[in-house]
Amino acid sequence: MTTPDRGGWPPRETYGWDSTRTLRRGRATNVELSAHQRLAGRLSLDAGIGYYDLSAVRGTGYRYGSIGLGWGVGAFQADLTRIASNAARRGLAAPEAAGGRWVASVLWNF
Repeated sequence: MTTPDRGGWPPRETYGWDSTRTLRRGRATNVELSAHQRLAGRLSLDAGIGYYDLSAVRGTGYRYGSIGLGWGVGAFQADLTRIASNAARRGLAAPEAAGGRWVASVLWNF
């Protein structure tokens, strides 16, 4: 298992267990393409796809994506998003930790 999101650009150092159960240190990088589109009135669509490269510590990486709807009223924003990855199929995480998830959030901008 790797440390929580420590990727991005520039690459960040991370740690992870390799297939021989040896703790390795290396670079982790992620890249993501996201879109936000207003649909009608206060309703919006958000979508994103990305890749998290852990090849320095695990020999591979994984793809992830999200899609969701948002609703804004004044300073408040509510979102419902589905997030999924292929990290479990790549052997990078347990299925219960990396399976698809629904995420609901409410934001207050002040």
